[in-house]
Amino acid sequence: NSQRKMSLKNSLNVQQIDINTGSLELLDHSVSKKNESIALKNHSSIIFNLTQEKNLDLRLSGNGHIIKNGSGTIGIDSDLWHNGNLNVNNGALVLGTGSTYRPTPFGTIAVASGASLTFKGLIAPTDSIFNPYGSGTISFDGAEINDSQNGGVQTLTLGSSAQAISIGSSGLTLNFGIGNKVYFDYPLNTSGHITKTGGSGVFLRSGATSSHTGNVTITSGWIDINNNFTASNSTHFALGTQGTLNLS
Repeated sequence: NSQRKMSLKNSLNVQQIDINTGSLELLDHSVSKKNESIALKNHSSIIFNLTQEKNLDLRLSGNGHIIKNGSGTIGIDSDLWHNGNLNVNNGALVLGTGSTYRPTPFGTIAVASGASLTFKGLIAPTDSIFNPYGSGTISFDGAEINDSQNGGVQTLTLGSSAQAISIGSSGLTLNFGIGNKVYFDYPLNTSGHITKTGGSGVFLRSGATSSHTGNVTITSGWIDINNNFTASNSTHFALGTQGTLNLS
């Protein structure tokens, strides 16, 4: 319950950790691969300060903050449902194929220069804004952004002019419910594929330095592309029977 930072060098070998105040820093040998739950309370923080590569099975919840320090790569394959900030200051954080990340309007995502954040699982926004900050790299590789669990997202903005956004070989699926209009605004340099499903629409607005060489598939709903979206000659647009492509 201290307001100070506590650093762990060895694993506690427990199933549940409650951080009530202050911060808990996990060093290289303090985390294990087994199923553990960490509850972040009263705006406390969990700090991953690792120099090694670790794949973790951690369930993180509460209103606290998740901070990635250290030069190592951390992979998390579980549910992250918290109302705080997600900061990647150094190294790489990978949210794996079994992960569900639920960003809320009460926290921000920040990726510092030289650091990276990769989404491979489900992203389920709980409100209208999912807008990372910083000049680091945001990657989607097999990820799906799906608002159906949380009542709809009216405006979704992704990326900034200083940020590098990429889509890996496994692609990105945009799945939004009926009646929503989502703005997907990013500088994009990628060869990954974009798939649109769900009954709503997506506005693709790309930065001037973008170069998209992957395919765009509209299974259902619609995609509206303005004149700033740059696609290469190798890009194929495929429309399903319920899909529409608008050029504006």
